[in-house]
Amino acid sequence: MNQTKTTRWASNCFWFSGVITFLGLYFSISLMWIGLALFFLAGLALAISSKTGAWLFQNPLFWPVMILYSAMTFSVILASPYPYKGAIGKITFPFFTFLFSWFFSIHPKTRKDLLKTSTVLSVVLFIVSATQGLGLFHRFLPGLNPYIYQLPGETGLYLAVGLTRHHTTFAFTLILLFHILFAHGLLMEKKKPKTLFLLFSAFCVEGTLFTFSRGAWLSLVISSAVVLLLVNWKKLLWGCALFVAFFSTLFFTVSAFQKRISSLDLAANQERLELWKVGWKMFQDSPWFGQGYDSFGYRFPQFSDLHITSPSIPLDPHNMYLEFLATSGILGFLCFLLFLGASFRLVFGKIRNSASPPQLKPWFLASAGVLTAFSVGGFFDRYFDMPHTMIPLVLMLGLCTASKPDEIVADV
Repeated sequence: MNQTKTTRWASNCFWFSGVITFLGLYFSISLMWIGLALFFLAGLALAISSKTGAWLFQNPLFWPVMILYSAMTFSVILASPYPYKGAIGKITFPFFTFLFSWFFSIHPKTRKDLLKTSTVLSVVLFIVSATQGLGLFHRFLPGLNPYIYQLPGETGLYLAVGLTRHHTTFAFTLILLFHILFAHGLLMEKKKPKTLFLLFSAFCVEGTLFTFSRGAWLSLVISSAVVLLLVNWKKLLWGCALFVAFFSTLFFTVSAFQKRISSLDLAANQERLELWKVGWKMFQDSPWFGQGYDSFGYRFPQFSDLHITSPSIPLDPHNMYLEFLATSGILGFLCFLLFLGASFRLVFGKIRNSASPPQLKPWFLASAGVLTAFSVGGFFDRYFDMPHTMIPLVLMLGLCTASKPDEIVADV
């Protein structure tokens, strides 16, 4: 296909902005936002210059995303006045599914680059996470990341956050890398690359442990079990045995892990339980269309004085499902479930389809892991609202819906 200079320029900008968006997840929050803005603009410029919109309307997730858009938009319009500017940006996150789908259609070789980059990042981020968790990063590079907080209790350990602002967001970016590497390791036939991919995925597991994000730990375990089950039930049994042995060793030998796992009990998390109660009150106050998407923090003082008695507590529901009920009502909640359901149906269908190109099978399997981890982790944090958790999801969904599979080169 012959392209004009303008189209080629837009295509190159599209590729560049997609790359810096991905790298921004790990190295710079500002770089990530710049990448997202450029990615959006370059995608529109490319669509205009190439005079095509098929990448949007033919995407299998087009209607689930558009229905979700409509529900969230209606919740904002029908709600009583509140500062909704922040909601505008968050509502656009699912749209990037279409952009990433087009991105991987135009630049299919980027999959191979993504795999190579994931191996390098797994090692680098394991070192960063371990040094942060053990307090070495905090001691020798003070001030480089002010968001590294000490783990509750007299443990001498810290919540690893990488170069992000929160341990949960850092953990999910590691889970993305884990599933990419783990899926390729499971499906690789050659022994040496298989061993290497599994080793690199183990680095991601170790890095995730040092974030001390309990929701991420649970997401990692459940999503890994789903991936193993999709491959072979015998592998699931081996995986369960390995998991029990590994975590039992951690639980009985490292008191910090023991305390952190024990604190999963709601009785030890009264403040989070209070936040959930507030979310439920908001839902009961306006059950059909909610309080207006992304209004939880603004409406909070109307339903609780927790922000006064515990001024340091973040005013967010720590549960994306409850947040949809509270801020977008039953309508928004059902539309969100429709989006998740359509995504699961798409990804699992790709895995079961015998006609799917063999070189894409690991990517579909990795997407199933990321989607499962997202759905599980959403019970403990507002995953839909955070770019570090939403971008990995839409990236993998876009990869699954990319067209022109015959143009894709072998990943290894």
